[in-house]
Amino acid sequence: MGKTDAPQIITLAIFIVSYILIFSGRIERSAAALFGLFMMVSAGYAMGFMNFEEALSHVDWEVVLLLFGMMTYVGLMAKTGFFKYLAIKAIKMSKGKPWLIFLYLSLITTFVSMVIDNVTTILLIIPITVEVAEMLEINPIPIMLGEAVLSNIGGVGTMIGDPPNIMIGLASNYTFNDFIVHLFPPVMAALLISILFARIVYRKWVKEGASNLEEMMNIKEGKYIRDKKKMRYLLYLLFGMIFFFASESYTGISPAFIALS
Repeated sequence: MGKTDAPQIITLAIFIVSYILIFSGRIERSAAALFGLFMMVSAGYAMGFMNFEEALSHVDWEVVLLLFGMMTYVGLMAKTGFFKYLAIKAIKMSKGKPWLIFLYLSLITTFVSMVIDNVTTILLIIPITVEVAEMLEINPIPIMLGEAVLSNIGGVGTMIGDPPNIMIGLASNYTFNDFIVHLFPPVMAALLISILFARIVYRKWVKEGASNLEEMMNIKEGKYIRDKKKMRYLLYLLFGMIFFFASESYTGISPAFIALS
């Protein structure tokens, strides 16, 4: 092995080990990522191909701060019970009809994914889906597959819908409106095609009857709201953030600053 190959091999090894730790689930993903960061900087310093200052210079702090602001918002909103309330409300509107449950939850998943990342959306929606499907004695797999697909589709539609969008938008100086203009229409087309495709594929499942309808209709969705005042405040805050994201080209306010505000 030549001397010039050593840094590349060490870097690749640290990268692979970090991902193995992340996927193994044995330790927290954030801890695994920090471990990889520490090992990479340490190896760079020891072997002379990168020092701490150079490592810091590669960090896009605007991306980090924007992600931090949005993740903080999502965490606060989740604690109010808003997402559970929204899902239960939609399920009750379906009156236990499997296809309407699929349709309403798919639409919720798509649009929620436009403002929060798709992994978080799935973690919030799937448990409710399984709980209600068990109550109604219907197969939850078609609904969960639809939610998984449409959470990814929905996340493409806005700059804040997914971390890759945030990184691409900030690195390329694309605005929130650029994403809406160029990606929202194809996302809506993909949503329509996905729903039509699901209607064909799951045509037999759609005909399944649901049980325990009375029990489902008696669920008080309001009980899932833990803090109504905070929920309203956070909804107003979301509308405000979207307004300022959309007017960034006029105001010049950084997306990271908007998210942190």
